[in-house]
Amino acid sequence: MADLVIKEDRHQRNRERISPLKPKLKPYHVRLDCYKDYAAIYLNPQLWPKKYEKFNFEKINKHDNFKAWRESKSSHMLLLCGRSHMNCGYHWLSAAALYLLQILDQNENATGHRPLFIFLHPEPWLPDNIHVPQTTAMSLLIWQFLEQFPEISEDTNFFESLEEKIEREEWLAVDCSEQYDVLKDLLSRRAETNIIIDRLDSCACPVDIFVQNLLVLLSQCSSMVRIFAVLSGPFEVDDLVSSHKRRLSVITMDQQRR
Repeated sequence: MADLVIKEDRHQRNRERISPLKPKLKPYHVRLDCYKDYAAIYLNPQLWPKKYEKFNFEKINKHDNFKAWRESKSSHMLLLCGRSHMNCGYHWLSAAALYLLQILDQNENATGHRPLFIFLHPEPWLPDNIHVPQTTAMSLLIWQFLEQFPEISEDTNFFESLEEKIEREEWLAVDCSEQYDVLKDLLSRRAETNIIIDRLDSCACPVDIFVQNLLVLLSQCSSMVRIFAVLSGPFEVDDLVSSHKRRLSVITMDQQRR
């Protein structure tokens, strides 16, 4: 009993230490990780055009590229893209991100290793041309990791270095080099991590550059990282696939009329 109390006190101290970083890593006006709210909105049947098909996860679950991604023994990225006829900012394939999140949550709940999840839809009250900066997306992934593993704050050298980096102007640089370096370090501390990104194409960063940056991240991580990303298609990825055959797969699925 005493050991449990000590463990809980230690966990609480670690959470209190990372807490001041939250406003800088997760801006209050961006709710990219509120997947419960997202699920409630997305599952509203009024969003689905009656004359077009509704998403069925089994179509992807049986796909060879999805099976290869799930069973991969090395870091891998799967892009799910296609045309959508939804009457809102959500994509018909966004359901795949939601369903996969629920599956991974159930599988990883026992270990406490939840997937990192972001959806890059602009907030409803923002103009349509406002997209989420890549720096914000990467910072949020960092914050989610810290939330799951606050004991990282016990690594004094790493944590103090992170605090210093966040305060520097370079933290907001367009190329996100600082965020990618930190995220690489964090991901390498865990044996396996799943990352889900919905509407990758809604990031302010061009899709090909964003995908390339993520592929470089995978190649540099010493642990296994799987990335599943949904984006509105069509998206030309032939050059990327040919250059990263071992790490990148693509599934294209357009929403059809009923």
